[in-house]
Amino acid sequence: MNRFKMIKKELQPLFKAYKGRIVFAYLFGTAASHDYSPLSDIDLAFYVDSQEDAFDLKLALYTDCTRLLKRNDIDVIILNNLRNLILADEIVTNGTVIFDSNPEVRLDYEVRIHHQALDFMHQRKMIIGV
Repeated sequence: MNRFKMIKKELQPLFKAYKGRIVFAYLFGTAASHDYSPLSDIDLAFYVDSQEDAFDLKLALYTDCTRLLKRNDIDVIILNNLRNLILADEIVTNGTVIFDSNPEVRLDYEVRIHHQALDFMHQRKMIIGV
């Protein structure tokens, strides 16, 4: 079983426990690339239904992910609160969707992030030439 399927399978109890709260999730970074090694950390990004308790939810997701994956080198990001457009675009462009309860919401998010990132990069280039 490849690592994507293994991680997705190991996180199924998490997706069931947070049913209705997690809208979609990505595996990204080296764990989602061909550069993965046993020393690589696992990067997970979650889009949730509400931002009200995002910090507590992030902490709970981290705790549950470390327990389910039996490792502590995990990074958890709540996409709703992510202000780094370049990172958000990297996640949706190169990450792997491992859970999706509402494809319409996910596709809307992806399109919005791509547009915002392109606008940001264009403005940055106009201002500083980079």
